[in-house]
Amino acid sequence: MNNKTNDMGVSLVAIATSTTLMQAAVSAKEFLDGAYLCVSISNYHADSLALNSFLSDNMDYSSAAVPHKDFIFANEGDSAVYRVNSIFKSTSSFLYGVEFGKDAYTFLIEYHWNEASAGSGSVLIEGKSGSIKKTFSFYKREYVTEKGGTFRVSVFATGGFLQITVLPPSIS
Repeated sequence: MNNKTNDMGVSLVAIATSTTLMQAAVSAKEFLDGAYLCVSISNYHADSLALNSFLSDNMDYSSAAVPHKDFIFANEGDSAVYRVNSIFKSTSSFLYGVEFGKDAYTFLIEYHWNEASAGSGSVLIEGKSGSIKKTFSFYKREYVTEKGGTFRVSVFATGGFLQITVLPPSIS
């Protein structure tokens, strides 16, 4: 009877050990698959806004993205989810096209962060009046006004969350 109890104890230890190893393997895979970057975008001024291109670290991470809808018209918004590198500093770029009637503009957001909630970024707006670039840091909203005064881009970042808004030039 005692041998059966010992055999059963060994089996329980083996099961517990294999379960722990399996959980560790699943956690390691999830970590290597990357962290999530949620991007929220709102358009309160332009006729239309479109994501023209993006890259989050590399093509493997970019292919796992769920971008927002094709066009975001005036007074609309949407959200997107991207996979990004969680081991080293992540670098993501988002290029948007903005239209006001027949006038077209672009703005590029470059975003750098790690899971320790440290990071920064920049906004570059290009249009018929020239280009302007401004940097931003976490936990502080930044505004960048297009050189001709047609619109502003507001950016707010907290690490795994990036909020982008297109506004009239006169609203704070």
